[in-house]
Amino acid sequence: MDLIKLYLNKPQDTAKSAIEKHLERISNQIKHVNGLMIDLLTIGTIEAGKIAFHPSWTDVVAFCQQVIDRHFSNQGDDRVVHLSVEGVLYSAFLDTKLMDHVLVNLLSNAFKFSQHDPRLVLHFTSETVLIQVIDTGIGIPASDLSALFQPFFRAGNTTSIVGTGLGLVIARQYVELHGGNLTVQSQEGIGTTFTIVLPNGHKG
Repeated sequence: MDLIKLYLNKPQDTAKSAIEKHLERISNQIKHVNGLMIDLLTIGTIEAGKIAFHPSWTDVVAFCQQVIDRHFSNQGDDRVVHLSVEGVLYSAFLDTKLMDHVLVNLLSNAFKFSQHDPRLVLHFTSETVLIQVIDTGIGIPASDLSALFQPFFRAGNTTSIVGTGLGLVIARQYVELHGGNLTVQSQEGIGTTFTIVLPNGHKG
């Protein structure tokens, strides 16, 4: 309230610009808090074993393309996700709602922590489906890698970038619900690769 009174005594042009700047900061803080609350509720639901899990046979390539088209086709800086596929294609047993969340988190990070186009690589083998999100961004310090999937942990070179420190925790839990795993390889200043390994549900 005192801030509003302060700007009311300033010339209109000066006041408008300053107020708009403060409103943008407030809006960003509200978004951050909302995101944190949603992530906390999700973590609580996971820990209580109450996450709805409804997998179905899914065309992985078509699904990944839909994720790209829906969430990353209109980047303000014209960057794009480069999708590539290796191996003989087959469908996977996925909960597309949960895996959408996982891929959006990983690709959003790839855009956030790099100035270049991220890559999404699908590799089909007889045993597994590998989904890799690759960026050539700031990378992760080696000393931080072992703690990366701990709640609220943020790498030391990302403190100036908005985040809750829960996204990767949730992503790994969602992947593990599919009987898979999520790992990371990174080199500071070079880039980062997140790898999702999912079992071939057609075997066994």
